[in-house]
Amino acid sequence: MPAGTDHAWLNGSYEYMSDDPNFNPNGQLNGDWNQLQLVRPQPLSPSSGR
Repeated sequence: MPAGTDHAWLNGSYEYMSDDPNFNPNGQLNGDWNQLQLVRPQPLSPSSGR
């Protein structure tokens, strides 16, 4: 996701990104929207050898 955008929704055909944690496209945009879960990568530990 672009920097500063932590909220994304997918309806099977389109994706919607928002920086507003309270925005829900259901009821405002056509389609059945499902919120995607943000997963941030964990930093590698020094003992991992990478």
